[in-house]
Amino acid sequence: MRGDLHLHSVYSDGSATVIELIQQAVSKGLTHIAITDHDRVPRCGDIPPVTALKVMPGIEISAYDFQKQRKAHILGYAMRDTRSVTAFCRPLLERRQANSLRQIALLAEHGFRIRPQNFVKRAGHVIYKQHLMEYLVATEQVEEMFGTFYHETFKNGGYCDFDIEYLDAAAAVRVITEAGGLAVLAHPGQQQNLELVPELVGYGLKGIE
Repeated sequence: MRGDLHLHSVYSDGSATVIELIQQAVSKGLTHIAITDHDRVPRCGDIPPVTALKVMPGIEISAYDFQKQRKAHILGYAMRDTRSVTAFCRPLLERRQANSLRQIALLAEHGFRIRPQNFVKRAGHVIYKQHLMEYLVATEQVEEMFGTFYHETFKNGGYCDFDIEYLDAAAAVRVITEAGGLAVLAHPGQQQNLELVPELVGYGLKGIE
């Protein structure tokens, strides 16, 4: 088995479509992949049937431990009924969309040629700041995706440096578990949150990435 069970598509903050991810995985000789877009379970038809590759639907819930003040993203796999997970994540997606529209307005105020209409092809899908950056690079208003402009504007106190309230980490583990799925703590090394594991295990955590 050769796999990558943590992939994001353009439906989330990735740069490739699901089809492109599948093509890349096959070209690399992978046998298993999971599409784990942020806060969104793949819909019927998102993942085409593939014979040479096992493609699993999943999710990465943008979560936070409010008591210990630590981010704790939770991956979910093998969920039998995703309706409760979708409902759980919906308020976060709405906040993220409103956040991106605010960033678009601020970018326009600072002289950039950018409007919500530029993202009309994403109707029904949430806009991420990565999509804003892709557009600015594609229209040659910014030189690179994650260079100086990104770090001065979207990070380090820049005028677009604000974020949304995430979902509760324990509740995220619980909703995945109750949906018949396997909850896994995503990239703890990056978010430095391994101390949360014992508590999250109590809510049903089954693994660590």
